[in-house]
Amino acid sequence: MIAQSNFVDLLRWRAAHQPNDPAVIILEDGERETVYSYAELDGRIRAYAATLLEHARPGDRVVLLQPFGIDFVVSFFACLYANLIGAPMYPPRNPKHMSRIETVIADAGTRVVVTAEKSMYKIQEWLGEEAKAFHILSNEEVRLEAAAAWRPQPIDPAALAYLQYTSGSTGSPKGVMVSHLNIMANLAQLAHKLGLGETSSFVSWLPIFHDMGLVSSLMIALYVGTHIVMMAPSSFAQKPFRWLNAISKYRGRVTGAPNFAFELCTRKITEEQKAQMDLSCLELAYCASEPINPAILERFAETFAPCGLRREALYELYGLAEATLIVSGGIPNAGPVYCNLDAAALQRHQVVPLPPEDPKGYLIAGCGQSIENQRLVIVDPETHRPLGESEVGEVWVAGPHVSQGYWEKPKDTEETLRAHLTNGEGPFLRTGDLGFVLRGELYIAGRIKEIIIIHGRNFYPQDIEHTVAESHTALAPTDGAAFSVDTPAGERLVVTHEVQRVERRQLDTDEVIGAIRQALFTEQELAPYAIVLLKPASVPKTSSGKIQRGVARRKFLEGTLEVLAEWREISPVEEELAEARPAEGEAPGRGQAARTGPASRGEPAAVSVPADPKQRRAQEILRWLGEWGGKRVGKPAFAVDPRKKMSEYGLDSIGAVEFAGDLADFLNRPLPPTIAYEFQNIQELLDFLLQDEE
Repeated sequence: MIAQSNFVDLLRWRAAHQPNDPAVIILEDGERETVYSYAELDGRIRAYAATLLEHARPGDRVVLLQPFGIDFVVSFFACLYANLIGAPMYPPRNPKHMSRIETVIADAGTRVVVTAEKSMYKIQEWLGEEAKAFHILSNEEVRLEAAAAWRPQPIDPAALAYLQYTSGSTGSPKGVMVSHLNIMANLAQLAHKLGLGETSSFVSWLPIFHDMGLVSSLMIALYVGTHIVMMAPSSFAQKPFRWLNAISKYRGRVTGAPNFAFELCTRKITEEQKAQMDLSCLELAYCASEPINPAILERFAETFAPCGLRREALYELYGLAEATLIVSGGIPNAGPVYCNLDAAALQRHQVVPLPPEDPKGYLIAGCGQSIENQRLVIVDPETHRPLGESEVGEVWVAGPHVSQGYWEKPKDTEETLRAHLTNGEGPFLRTGDLGFVLRGELYIAGRIKEIIIIHGRNFYPQDIEHTVAESHTALAPTDGAAFSVDTPAGERLVVTHEVQRVERRQLDTDEVIGAIRQALFTEQELAPYAIVLLKPASVPKTSSGKIQRGVARRKFLEGTLEVLAEWREISPVEEELAEARPAEGEAPGRGQAARTGPASRGEPAAVSVPADPKQRRAQEILRWLGEWGGKRVGKPAFAVDPRKKMSEYGLDSIGAVEFAGDLADFLNRPLPPTIAYEFQNIQELLDFLLQDEE
């Protein structure tokens, strides 16, 4: 039982009673370690807090634009120590990422922005005159001797601790207001549900600007008095082996990640690497943050069983930032729970269980049981009437962990966090997720809200639609619908958009589709599954003119959209089916997938070997790129066109970092994880690599 009433007192107690125990172990590049004890961590936090208070007063907002590392950890907790309200975010990679950051800075009424010195000058340049409205503090300005100047601040449990901003750039951002009481309540619920204690050592690559990495990895580890081994998300994406190898090396007992990370490990870790790992220490590996795919979890368990991984260690968890984090979780050491359902009945919001072996069923993963000290109700989202077991409705929750609302958004707060049942009971948090409870187990069956979740990241469809509309002049300014669909590889993005009537006759569909892919890659770090160009005035809308994304999604799946042109990524399995459909030379039908990227059938044509060493090296790199691209989609190597843009190779945020890691291995030298974003096409990348080798 934790006696402290806030996280500051808790960390101070740990520094006094466990001064030499490791608290945070940072793995630079995913491998080189630096250990920080509880006492050292406390000293750094006090120094940073005292420095912050030279530029802000208690209650002011501080935006954290920190790269991965101990400074992110320290600066976040320093905001708590200084009684400031921190807003953790990712640092911008380029000016195109600044729009969301500028919006958040303005929305929060920011007093201070903290970042690394190497980022500070770029941020000042990108913000221009707006940077004069607040102070920018670099990590390098903080001196450890400043710790002596820190004085404890009075902390009201009901006061705000931090703002967790949801995704969004074109629309109004929403900063979830998390109080000190919310933090301590949800950490207690999390520790109880997962059965955590001082021996529950953590290993994590999750970003700590995200609620999952912040609460269910970093904060919970320090809450229970253990240590956490941390690496950057890019270190994991470049080499997934680093994550599981760190668990093996440091004998980690608890870890967690979204669905895609388990799939990436299954696909990328080699037999030789598996032979080096012992995962018998792992007691709990939770999956959360995006829809859980039972097939991916089972493949992960089967793949790493020879390494000592127990299937019972896999754990399903459900939560959201508005509840601080956790809402439900399974039983430790019981393994994942699934239910086989009649898919057609589920679409009608009816729960009809089928025998586990019935191949016609839709296998859905459970999300455990409601946490302690929480009221969880399944509710008719229209009438607000409570529903019974096995009825599908919206998940509503209430408890001390539910946040206070959205910063400076009283209307949104009232709609989402002040809901009441028909009998007047409330207030409740409306999660926006559809679900049902069967034999005490919560199952998430879909979403009312239109947030798109890709690789654990939340995207508002309005943001994606805005990016698409701005990508080419042939596209209508506001007439598009973005949504997600389930594929064998998980949840994927589909964009549909009207072409302007005046542009229809001279439309170059390849150019428009290419522009959309490039814009999504550079601005949103997304790779679409499908792009559909629609006839004018055909995107589904309500009578009042609102985009009907659900209707657009249904029509896409039915093949009933009014299509001018369609591009679709194709998986190896889908390609085998597609190749069997048309006769040689026959054009694919309207609903048939088009080939993604520049891949060609068969092996690349033979080429002569240049005499010039630089040209030979260029040819070697191009050949590797063709082999890498082919392997990525399960096909033979293909000839790479250097004029092609990077976006045409189907990369998203994870794929781009994965590409950088594999290319670095091939060249046997370090490369930045963002290298795929830094060049317009393959030729520019090639020129950079060859110049750097001279």
